[in-house]
Amino acid sequence: MNSAAALLDRIVPIVRARLPAGVDTEYLDDFLDRNRPALVAAIEANLAPLLRRIEGANQVPAEDLPELWSAAQRTAANVAAMTVAAALAAQGRPATADERRVLAGYSGWGGLSIRSAAGRFPPGFPVPEERGLIHEFYTPTRVAREIARAVGPLLPPGEVHALEPSAGIGRMVRAFEGLPRVSWHAVEWSDLSSRMLAALRPDLDFFVGPFERWVRERGPAWQGRLQLVVSNPPYGIRGASIAEDPDRAYREKMAYHYFLRRGLDLLAPDGIGVFLVPGGFLTSRTTGFVALREKVLKRHHLAAAFRLPSMRPNGREAIFPGAMLVTDLLFFRARGGELPEVDDADRGILAGHYFQEFPGHILGREVGRDGGEDDQTKAPRWGYQVMGEFTRLPELVERPVCADCLVIAFPAGRSASGPRIGVTRQTDAEVSHLSRELAAAVTLGLRVDRYLALVAAENADEPPMLWPELFEALSAWRKTHGNPHAHVELVKLARGGSTGAERFLSAFDRAGGLIEGLRHAPPKPEPRYAGRIEDVPAQAELLYRANRALTVADLLAFHRSIGGRFEGARLITDLLDAGWFLDGDQWDQLVPGEVYLTGSLWPKYDRAKARSADEQAKKLLAAIAPALFDDIEGVSARQGWLPLDLVTEWINETWSRKYGFDDVELVRAAGLVSPRGWAYEDLSKKERELHPEVLLLVGWMNHDKTLFSPPKKYDDEGEKDIDKARMKKAAEWDAAFKGWVGATPERRAKIEHAYNRQFKGFVAPSYAAEALPIARWKKDGPRLHPHQVAGARRVLANRGGLLAFDVGVGKTYTGIGVIARARQEGWCKRPVVLVPNSIVWKWEADFRRVLPDYRVAVVGSKRKTISRGPRKGLACCWPAI
Repeated sequence: MNSAAALLDRIVPIVRARLPAGVDTEYLDDFLDRNRPALVAAIEANLAPLLRRIEGANQVPAEDLPELWSAAQRTAANVAAMTVAAALAAQGRPATADERRVLAGYSGWGGLSIRSAAGRFPPGFPVPEERGLIHEFYTPTRVAREIARAVGPLLPPGEVHALEPSAGIGRMVRAFEGLPRVSWHAVEWSDLSSRMLAALRPDLDFFVGPFERWVRERGPAWQGRLQLVVSNPPYGIRGASIAEDPDRAYREKMAYHYFLRRGLDLLAPDGIGVFLVPGGFLTSRTTGFVALREKVLKRHHLAAAFRLPSMRPNGREAIFPGAMLVTDLLFFRARGGELPEVDDADRGILAGHYFQEFPGHILGREVGRDGGEDDQTKAPRWGYQVMGEFTRLPELVERPVCADCLVIAFPAGRSASGPRIGVTRQTDAEVSHLSRELAAAVTLGLRVDRYLALVAAENADEPPMLWPELFEALSAWRKTHGNPHAHVELVKLARGGSTGAERFLSAFDRAGGLIEGLRHAPPKPEPRYAGRIEDVPAQAELLYRANRALTVADLLAFHRSIGGRFEGARLITDLLDAGWFLDGDQWDQLVPGEVYLTGSLWPKYDRAKARSADEQAKKLLAAIAPALFDDIEGVSARQGWLPLDLVTEWINETWSRKYGFDDVELVRAAGLVSPRGWAYEDLSKKERELHPEVLLLVGWMNHDKTLFSPPKKYDDEGEKDIDKARMKKAAEWDAAFKGWVGATPERRAKIEHAYNRQFKGFVAPSYAAEALPIARWKKDGPRLHPHQVAGARRVLANRGGLLAFDVGVGKTYTGIGVIARARQEGWCKRPVVLVPNSIVWKWEADFRRVLPDYRVAVVGSKRKTISRGPRKGLACCWPAI
């Protein structure tokens, strides 16, 4: 069966399950019988260019596959690739075509000797780890490209978001380079591997760290949105990262078990998952593996699987250099939910009989007996191998998906493993007698009522500020708890006269979707301009105050909308004359002077110089006020901000060349300064190769008293004092170095440049004290004073900071204002406020005083009314036990 016919067979069940009204299955079957040849031909015509492109990419002779080179060739290629990657990182530039070819030759250190190459690694670059000798077997290039060839035609149209949770050096990612519409998200823990892949593919959305951390930090954003997950996961036991995934349902002991389950559960319905895993997953009959397969098969359809050769006929490894691993290549389709029980058609797979049902999917001849071993770092007990040569995969014909199976969809917004239960206690008195979901619904209903009232009153300012938080909260409730109209207790509450419940239900139609008035954001109010059409600076001021950002295109559009006729060049000229500045990577941002000449100024200066905006650059320099050499105190060779090449030149000129020693080149590595090419711990043995003063200097610069050990001096008591000797020697060096660098204008300029770039160039901005619009702030509640507004704006602009007002000046309300505005802007979702137990309930009361519709939860304290004694009737609190 060709690819076009297979794809048509894949499409038909989907169409049959989604027939439009008035079309029955009998009509569809008759249509397919009559038109099948034409449909196959049409699909084939559209697939042909794609298949040719992928097929061409896979025609790589064996001598061009790095993993099949000899150990000496692989070692040399690895060292060369690491050297190129280190140079690119140091120079901060992308690789050339020739450098990309060198980088592509990197094949990892699995099966190689790291010790034999230890002296050839680039300094300051990550070095291979010993554990890589066993575990670092990257996906063979030919296998990766065959996966891309098989999967490419099955991907949906449009942009495809794909995940590689164990990217390694990017073999899987690079295999799909013929499909530019695939947008990759790559995860890699190894510092060395991630550096190599980043050098080759700097365009990737790259995450350096364990997959568990990616799941914790980014998983919620991509849950159910990925169309493709491809991985050759690690095969060993999981380490400390096992606790980073917050969902305990995924506490698998083996790494690839976790990667397989977690990766597949991130897929969108009908998404494709491809995993290269040890053969034990499909064929082991132990209780643990049967349970693992059951978890996977309930949620994902096994479309096909192939057992790859592990040993060539000549007795050498087939695809993994240095290791004969028996591996299976698995292709899954995500069901988009979970079956109540394993499909009858999958019972054989559950029992471990897949290859008995599909013997042709073993790509070689079996030798020995399959014992279903899982540990791939040792030889199988039964000597089991699959003998053969891997050239390509058979045509991928997917097993049919059960069309009649009941798939229970995961509630949107929840982890596929089930709901998570919090530990906080709702303290809102109005809804304290209700369950958490009902309390949230009632509170949201009152917010809906207020929002719609503002819209009906044609209030143009507040609804755009209220809508984002309200929309997100309503959508989250719907995703977590389902259709509100199907919630029996909620409907009962509304019928009983609860205004909040009534308004909440009215926000949704009967199908559970948001009503039109809440589904879309209201239009933002257009800035109202009453000035002269020719007054461009006034128009720019109006727009900038509204959005805190302004481009030339936005200003030109607004100018034209009010009847202006100036061109873009005239607008810019008028603004520059009025004290505005141009900025931004595209040089199209307009910034007022009081904002532009504050903050970090050197990046702005560099952009201005790159655009030959000399007058603008002069104004920036005036604001920076660079220091001159004579103004700089503490110039010492020991200072970390000094250019190391200047210190190197001083040492060579003063000692090395003068006394017949070879020049040294100082470099910083692992936090230490040392001569290039020499291990720091061996410097004490280099007395004959380095001038003794140089050794003392290196010890002094590193605060290393072992190396910095000059001859002892006598103190006033006649005793030898090493500390006195060190202080005297350091003072001599400081004086000598400052005199040396001050002797020529070039050296003085280098010192000035390094000092100014490090310590000058930041001007603290000031922040406006005008009212800060907070939509949910109580209208008749306490207002923020000007100094509180300025403090809040500073924290908001910097996305963090310290409010250090004196006692009684207003830290509490300023902090609450920051939280409310941050939530309104969307970059703070669920703030946590940590306060002493003695004032926790004061903070809770202050929140309610200014933000009455906030749902506030108190953790770690409980409130009670004293029932006896002199304080009877007073409310107090105790730590929760």
